[in-house]
Amino acid sequence: AEVYLIEIPRTSIQQFFTEKVELFKSSKYLSEGDLVFFRTMDNKFISHVGLYLHNEMFVNSSSSKGVSIASLKDPYWRKRYVAAGRLKTSMP
Repeated sequence: AEVYLIEIPRTSIQQFFTEKVELFKSSKYLSEGDLVFFRTMDNKFISHVGLYLHNEMFVNSSSSKGVSIASLKDPYWRKRYVAAGRLKTSMP
């Protein structure tokens, strides 16, 4: 918020449903800085979010592994991928 003057909600599900993010399904449209959303828990529609880097790679954080870089091609993430989103640059 201080560097880019953009604020987004804290949780992955709030980020998924905010009007500040334009969602899209296909990973072929991903650009650096896009959000990638996953369903990692059966009881939640969206339960994890990462930040796309490039070359099918994204950065994410978990309580068990801390901050790490992962691949969208990894079977674990590929199975759980729901959609991606791009922050809108201007709001009405």
